[in-house]
Amino acid sequence: MIFLSRLKKFFYQKEIEFINRFDSYKKALDEIKGEKIISIDTEFDWRDTYFPNLSLIQIGISSKVYIIDFLNLENINELKEILNNPISIKIFHSLRGDISVMSLSNQIRVENVVDTQIAEDFLTENKNTQIAYKDLVKKYLNVNIDKTETNSNWLKRPLSKNQISYAADDVLFLEKILLKQIKLLKRKNLYDAFIEKCKKEKALAETDFTTLRLKRFLKKNKNISNIEKKIFIWREEKAKLQNVPPNKIFKEKNFKLLKKILLEKKFNECQWIIPDSEDRKSFLSEFK
Repeated sequence: MIFLSRLKKFFYQKEIEFINRFDSYKKALDEIKGEKIISIDTEFDWRDTYFPNLSLIQIGISSKVYIIDFLNLENINELKEILNNPISIKIFHSLRGDISVMSLSNQIRVENVVDTQIAEDFLTENKNTQIAYKDLVKKYLNVNIDKTETNSNWLKRPLSKNQISYAADDVLFLEKILLKQIKLLKRKNLYDAFIEKCKKEKALAETDFTTLRLKRFLKKNKNISNIEKKIFIWREEKAKLQNVPPNKIFKEKNFKLLKKILLEKKFNECQWIIPDSEDRKSFLSEFK
């Protein structure tokens, strides 16, 4: 069975080109812009910053997989135009994360998107299962793919051969899977609903990040007061300006304590909750 899986993967294999120079980048874009179907994935780091650091965009077309190194390319306007073109179809698996990252990090907008994870959700009786990409590849193509590089350091250069192979695999099978899913969706009269769901998911991915984070905060914490909402927004703005995770400003568990400090006017206690002196001054000038 392992041999058969490897043989099938070899059958689906395409040429992989790693792009980190402007001349090869321009040549790649000339090929990509003529394609009607484009498969897309991203690799990024989002651990120590407010905004994600986009490392790679993988683009699969009919004959190749391009791995575009965003750490070494500056002028991406032409790629933005290609991805924003409503004529070509862009295939993702779990589009919300990738589109959010591209939008937040490089103001990239993507039009005419479809999502293999959403398609599978329509085709599965157990809704909202969010099936993993590797499981879709196994289900539809009977190919096993290696996901051991998922938590790699994508900001380190040079990338290893395993990282590049992993990144390529993430777009290599998307079109084949989607075509099979579309046949099933149309057979069940679910295709139009699927397209509408993809549009809604894209809109969520492009919603203002602070707005989304506030919604999650309010959903997670019931009966939040107006002062706590204002403190949340203040922390978000500080984190944006410094490009650090909001917990770097102060930890989430301290919202109610800060509210209590303000109500009781025990301002000196802010010192151990908001460690940075400039942030603390800003907070007190805003809320004291």
